[in-house]
Amino acid sequence: MGDHPSMRFVLLHGLLCSARTLDRVAGPLRAAGHEVLVPDLPGHGTDAANPGAESIEEMAGYVRDVAAGPAVLVGHSMGGLVAVAVAEQDPAFATHVVAINAPATFASRLTARGGPERLLTVAGLGPLLWRVLPQRVRRDGLRTAFAPGTEVPDVFLAAAGAARWRTFRDATLAIDHYVHDEPLPERVAALDVPVTIVFGEQDGRVDPATVARYEALEDGPTVVRIPQSGHSPVWETPERVVEVLLALEAAPER
Repeated sequence: MGDHPSMRFVLLHGLLCSARTLDRVAGPLRAAGHEVLVPDLPGHGTDAANPGAESIEEMAGYVRDVAAGPAVLVGHSMGGLVAVAVAEQDPAFATHVVAINAPATFASRLTARGGPERLLTVAGLGPLLWRVLPQRVRRDGLRTAFAPGTEVPDVFLAAAGAARWRTFRDATLAIDHYVHDEPLPERVAALDVPVTIVFGEQDGRVDPATVARYEALEDGPTVVRIPQSGHSPVWETPERVVEVLLALEAAPER
């Protein structure tokens, strides 16, 4: 780490994930001498038995309750929205926001607009399907979270399997409402906090074409594309994500 001071990182996982799905990023950051907090968001991971949050803003409030700033906020997928929402609520909390393959708009959510995933949000039908889905079908459903040909890691399958149907439904609707009320590029542009957008370009869940919206912003965020990764660079190419995060030590103020 050299003469660089230690940084505090708060890592935020995605929908139906858990703190464990960020292990490949958290470990190297800790090894480099940094403070790292990886909370399970409401209804996820170690909190899976409890009700989830009903809005991205509620999730952001939870993060502010359990974590201390100032910190670098790093969010994967839904966690990227939560990181931005924390900075919206309390700009002093975030020294930098890093959103990794976060959905920019409702239209960008490729799988969420598909039939199977929408059926799971339907009251009555959704809970029934959730209970009877075999492990094989759950694993197949998670394949879009990774680049083609990548085996679904057991830690992701376990996190998704532990979550309650209502957590899935509420979080899915929370994502939709947050990016529908104001698309993420516009939210990012309004922040008075430095932002980095990291995006695995083989994403099967969020349309990679939306990255251009960030690149078109005047004085917009730093954009880092990872061509070989799918929706989950935090697991597929963690060394590249860690490289980006450690480079923030020398990054100028926005």
